[in-house]
This record gives sequence, structure tokens and C-alpha cells, in this order.
Amino acid sequence: MSSPNRKRFKLAELRQQGVEALGSEPGVEIELDDGSTVTVPHPMLIDEPSQAAIDDAAGAIATAKAILGDEEHARFVAGGGHSNDIILAWRLMTKELETPKLPR
Repeated sequence: MSSPNRKRFKLAELRQQGVEALGSEPGVEIELDDGSTVTVPHPMLIDEPSQAAIDDAAGAIATAKAILGDEEHARFVAGGGHSNDIILAWRLMTKELETPKLPR
């Protein structure tokens, strides 16, 4: 039973509002050479199986596949991308989480 003085979130709302409160987007799109895009999800929005695969991954290729999935990773590489590009995008989003936003 919920307390009347507590705020209640649905999981999807909690995740979305949390990412927005951090001043971030739910992911980044990377445009490939053919004009199509691949979306790298925000690190805070990764599901449990993907997070476990990322935790177990050794090296950039395995990590990029864990983040994107095998099929999307193959499409990314075929479109001119490198696994390290995925790691770079991931680290940029992670850095946003570590960098405090100062009020203007």
C-alpha cells in the first residue's frame, strides 16, 4: 500500500524523468555513411540482460555488441562505423552523468 505523502512513479516515467533531470537525452543517434542511423541508448536506460552482457564483455567489439545487440552492431559496422565509436558515444553520455550541471 502506498503512503499518501509519497510520490509514486511508473518505471518508464522514473527512468525518463531521471535522465531528463540529469540534463541528458535517452540516447544518441549516430548517422552512418548511407544516411541511416543507429541509436546508442543512454547508460541509465539499459535493460538487465544488456547490462549483464556489458559487464561481462571484454574489449570494444564485445562491449559494442552488448550495447547495440548483434544485428544492430553488424548494421553499424556495415554502415562504416567502428565498435570504438559506440564506446565513445557511451562514454560521452556517462561523462554527462559525472559532470554536475551548475545553475546559470
